[in-house]
Amino acid sequence: ASQAAGTILRRGIHLEGGDQEYFNEWAKDVTGDGTPLNMFAREMLIDALLYGHTACLVDYSNEAQPATLAEEIALGRKPYLVRVGAQQIRGWRTVNNRNQAPLTMVRYSETISVPEGRFGEDIITQIRVLTEDGYEIWRDEDPGEDNFAGWSLYESGEHTAGEVPLVTIYSNRIATLVSKPPLEECANLTI
Repeated sequence: ASQAAGTILRRGIHLEGGDQEYFNEWAKDVTGDGTPLNMFAREMLIDALLYGHTACLVDYSNEAQPATLAEEIALGRKPYLVRVGAQQIRGWRTVNNRNQAPLTMVRYSETISVPEGRFGEDIITQIRVLTEDGYEIWRDEDPGEDNFAGWSLYESGEHTAGEVPLVTIYSNRIATLVSKPPLEECANLTI
């Protein structure tokens, strides 16, 4: 999969249209942690080739909104991308519950690190629910216990995208968020 991704993306991604200077700067760090667009696209393509599909959340900080674009640029705020692997997706709904329809809701698990005390960190698994007009984050009510206590709503909010802000990349699509890994037959030959 890695070699195939390298062949497909050997020229890299070229962005056109809009504010060229802004997008060239954005492409240097599309995830907020220094990952350039070409590397992010390669990781997404490898996931799609291995699992049949992968997804990308288009996110933006939920801090107070700046009044002007100049203020936003001065603060260094910009949209960022979050890779959501096929294995993370727990469920979804589509328009009229059709196989080939836009998403109205998707749920996926994510693991985050939260500071604990002066030097420690807690690793927390949470469920993020995205809808056409908002989001919710659900966490285990008592993550320190061995027994699962159930989920409780940790955070919720609104967004203005007007659709579920998740883009799915398929390499072998069957239906919305359903695919067959294209390399599965090759893997079966080695068994």
